[in-house]
Amino acid sequence: MKPIPYRSDKMVEAAGAYVRRGWFVIPLCWPTADGKCGCHKNHVKEKEIGKAPLLGDDYQDCRSTEEDVRRWWTDWPQANIGILLGPSGLFVIDTDSEEAWREANAKGLPEGPQVRSGKGRHVYCRAREGLYGRTAKRGDARTIDVLASGYVVAPPSVHKSGAGYRWLALPEEAPLQDPPPWAVALLAERASAKRQVVEFADDLPRISIDSLPMRRGIKDLIRDGLLHHPSRSEAVYAVEMALIEAGCDDATIASVLLDPRSGISEKPREKGREWLAGEIGRARAKGPSAAESEPLGQGAKGEDCFELLDDEEIESLPSPEWLIEDILPSEALAVLYGPPKIGKTFLGLDWAFSICTGRPWCGHAVKAGAVMYVYSEGSGKLKCRTRAWKQSHGVGGKLGVQFITRAVNLLNQREVNRLNRTICKLPVPPKLIVLDTLARCIEGGDENSARDVGALVGVADRLRAEFKTTVLIIHHSGKNGDERGSTALRGAADTMLKLTEDSGGVMILHCEAQKDARDFKPLLLERQEVDLGNGESSCVLQLADQMKNEGDLRSGFLNKNQRNALKALHGFGSAGAESTKWRKAIPWSKPTGIPKTTFKRIRDELDRHKYVEKNGSLYTVTAKGELVLSPIADLGSEGEHPEHHPHPRPTPNAPTSPEAGVEHCEDEIIDDSGDPQDLPMSAGSTVQMGPQAVHGFLVDHGPSRVPGTKGSTPL
Repeated sequence: MKPIPYRSDKMVEAAGAYVRRGWFVIPLCWPTADGKCGCHKNHVKEKEIGKAPLLGDDYQDCRSTEEDVRRWWTDWPQANIGILLGPSGLFVIDTDSEEAWREANAKGLPEGPQVRSGKGRHVYCRAREGLYGRTAKRGDARTIDVLASGYVVAPPSVHKSGAGYRWLALPEEAPLQDPPPWAVALLAERASAKRQVVEFADDLPRISIDSLPMRRGIKDLIRDGLLHHPSRSEAVYAVEMALIEAGCDDATIASVLLDPRSGISEKPREKGREWLAGEIGRARAKGPSAAESEPLGQGAKGEDCFELLDDEEIESLPSPEWLIEDILPSEALAVLYGPPKIGKTFLGLDWAFSICTGRPWCGHAVKAGAVMYVYSEGSGKLKCRTRAWKQSHGVGGKLGVQFITRAVNLLNQREVNRLNRTICKLPVPPKLIVLDTLARCIEGGDENSARDVGALVGVADRLRAEFKTTVLIIHHSGKNGDERGSTALRGAADTMLKLTEDSGGVMILHCEAQKDARDFKPLLLERQEVDLGNGESSCVLQLADQMKNEGDLRSGFLNKNQRNALKALHGFGSAGAESTKWRKAIPWSKPTGIPKTTFKRIRDELDRHKYVEKNGSLYTVTAKGELVLSPIADLGSEGEHPEHHPHPRPTPNAPTSPEAGVEHCEDEIIDDSGDPQDLPMSAGSTVQMGPQAVHGFLVDHGPSRVPGTKGSTPL
């Protein structure tokens, strides 16, 4: 996509002029000629395209210099310009339509600097002490925004529509005026609705951090500040919420946050007491209500206490139950992740319909129950996928899976409440709620933010507790193969499942963690196309053919990164290598090498499944690992003699010791029979295969033939 052309030196000149005026600027995303996002973050929301900050979450604390301006617009020549309002002492009235402009003019506007924006006008005013916050969609037109914090897009930036921001009245020609009373009233009205009134005396008590009734991590955050948190704003908010939840009063919270001895106090002391009072009020509005908060040490109110279980009662608790035996537990938080377009939704739908109908899934018993599926991509592809599942399973009519065919933003309390009411209206509570995908369910949030992901997990936990249900979150993997975004999701999940694909298009379902049960062995799945008639088709999933995937069975389903790590260690020979040396030898796309956390996960997986072993500080490849790295022998071909194979198969009269041929060694991760066996065979020999354990259940293959042979000679 071709970016909208404009000169970066023009942007540098404008941004530098703002800085010299005493205004603080930040670089913003820019639009392309067709109205799409032009920056590396690929924004899709309308309010972000051409407007989203390119810096980190802590952009509000940025105090830009002309040197910063030159560096930023060297890195992002097409970047738009944003002006921070609070630090720059600015108050802006944003009219997003001509109707809003006429309404604001009728109410009265000062003759200060004005900007023509993409859809309306910005009127710049002088900020007043104590004014803070933003309010949107106000007035009769519902398109008047009043802004006293955050940032505003400034000239000569370009709107996604292609229109440029331009000054109608320059700051040097029309000095800043005080904001009109009606705009101040709108902001004050909104602010009072969003926060509680907080007041504290000039003389604050002296508080010992060690005496605070909080966990150690929060105390360390108070002492060390940004050593434990990337953002000053988020650090202050985290401490405020922890102190509120601990039952501390406003004076105690203010004392802790203003104490110059603590690392957390920099921003509160910089902003001042009035700002801090507003922040504590906003935090209290989001935290426990005043009726729920009471000072510590005064005893519980009535019978409102936590339930306690002693150790004997713990031992008598029932064992975990399953929605899908060994795969998906009941009343749990489960995560299924993998690359885009791999088939995660097909698998989620397969589980949903199996649970709703009570049909076994790939040989695993299923507990029947209602299902709700939040299908955030709309209903377009859903029709064919539903018909394909019913047709392939020979069922018809209404099965009872309930779909929401739009995204539900679980960071928005109104949307959460709406979802809760929707579930309550169902005839019976669902046994499974599927959220497909995580990104769509935190729209406007940040996958990398532990706070945003933690909020999503909090909603999932409330759904589990309220409706006794399993919540399955479908998520994408990142470039390194792990799940995208914050590790808070992995830490909270009861079940962590990963879907990958081999070079032949066979999908592999891995269990990376089951908190209350053993991890199941990987399952091979493949797509089966279903012809729906009238030129329509879709796919369903089924177990992949065992003989067709003999190579996969031998290789142990190692993914590319695991195989590269094993090869790198194998290169050190029998001497082996220490972790650091091994990690540096693994090929990786970036010059910094494989990330330490990714390497540790791969190393531990290889060790757990006995592909490598550790002696002292050295890791070496085991015999099993060497087998995985060996070429896969053909299973036989017409006219070929066994000794022509790189690894000859044992003949019927040959001993079956490990020395007789590598085929006797079977991969522990895949084989579920407990005692691996090799079938003695040669091309053209006849063997009758009985039931074998495949993927955790018995499959009777009956008569079969050696792949690669001609005719009907049975195997």
